[in-house]
Amino acid sequence: MPLRAPFIRGGDFDLERDALPFYRYMEIHRPLSFGPATEIGSGAANRRTCYLHIGTHKTGSTAIQNALSEGAERLKQFGFLYPATGRTHEYTAHHNIAWDVGGANMFRREVGSAADLLKEIAACEHDVILSSEDFSNIVGSRQFKNFVVALQDNNFHVRIVVYLRNQIDYIRSLYLQGLHHQRTPPLDSFIARALAPIRLPELGITFLDYRDMLNRLRGIKDVDLIVRSYDDLKQTSVVRDFMSMLGLSGDEIGIDVDQRTNSQVPLDEAFSLFFQGQIGRAPDWGEQKIITAIFETLAERTIAISWPSQKKIIKKFSGSNEHVYERYGIPEFKLMKASRLTAEASTSFISMEDVFSSHLVRIIYDIAKMLTEDREGIINERDTAVHDRNMLAIAWNETRIENGQLAEERNALLRERDLLTKERDEAQRTRGDLAAENAKLTKSGEAMKAELDAMKKRMGWRLKMFLLGRRA
Repeated sequence: MPLRAPFIRGGDFDLERDALPFYRYMEIHRPLSFGPATEIGSGAANRRTCYLHIGTHKTGSTAIQNALSEGAERLKQFGFLYPATGRTHEYTAHHNIAWDVGGANMFRREVGSAADLLKEIAACEHDVILSSEDFSNIVGSRQFKNFVVALQDNNFHVRIVVYLRNQIDYIRSLYLQGLHHQRTPPLDSFIARALAPIRLPELGITFLDYRDMLNRLRGIKDVDLIVRSYDDLKQTSVVRDFMSMLGLSGDEIGIDVDQRTNSQVPLDEAFSLFFQGQIGRAPDWGEQKIITAIFETLAERTIAISWPSQKKIIKKFSGSNEHVYERYGIPEFKLMKASRLTAEASTSFISMEDVFSSHLVRIIYDIAKMLTEDREGIINERDTAVHDRNMLAIAWNETRIENGQLAEERNALLRERDLLTKERDEAQRTRGDLAAENAKLTKSGEAMKAELDAMKKRMGWRLKMFLLGRRA
């Protein structure tokens, strides 16, 4: 039943319609031709070995290919050729050969075809190593068988090397890897399709039934089949194991046999990709904040495929895996033990199906929408506060200007007051001087009056005496 999600592109999410392919290996773009073997072959006496590493996906293939590419020149000294044909600048593997053999639309003619590869390996006398996990997507096809036969016809003994991983981790890794490429369905739908009878190359799922895959490989005549357990090696070194098949060590060819690549993307980033696939756009600011907060909260918890789904996967492939353990002598996958079918449900981890679900996407979308509205209101309030602050700053500046003008006026008045004070002091000093002179003048006038009075008396006496003398 389609998932109702009104905020998802197109309204309804339907797995059959909307799960876009990660790989399009089976889209045949032309018939494959390797050319006549007689142009290249030189007889059984010169028969060499071709190690054909086919993956599978998510089993350390990139680490092996990087090591082989890095040590390609040194490998020649030990009698091994890691051909340049079919390897691109982006990849150290022979993906272009696998795409050519499978008729994939990713094939690039300028990188080299399968026929070009046969010409390159015919030009030397070394054993040959070919590697691409994309070969595992076409196992059992007529094209793949024809490619192996073409190698045999050109005097190569083919040894097919395949690494297997427990299906629980394999499904999980395929799902997380697929998030990088296309719009991916919720995990529960992905698991349901993975357990369906029909393989899903469009979802990156080819052979989860390893007995079926290995039987198809065994159907090719005169090949050696080397089967390894990735589970048994992932804590040590897949590169070291592969080199041991060649009888070599890392030191001999100058490579780091303990190198690892394609580390799993953090789950918060994976969920952001899932969210983008469901919504049709990258998470916005609010949505990403919620996603980050959720996974920070879950940082101490294990997030794994749910226990019911694990039991379905175990039950689905237990018979096939038992056959593989017995027939090829690889250790039993611990996560796929049949005894786990009767174990009690574990509650110690968070279900990946609950995390990578449209329900959680809907919750995050709705909460982020509310937070965005609140955030917009806060932003509006902030803008208003900033405006008010700016207006106060303007008013404060105007007040400062007015205060400056008042200060200048006050200083002018103080200067005038000081001048008046000086003038007053000078006037007071002048008045004091005038008063002193006046006092002197007054004293001098009094003295002159007294002298005048004395003169008047003398003159009056003399006049009287004069008059008395005249009378006499």
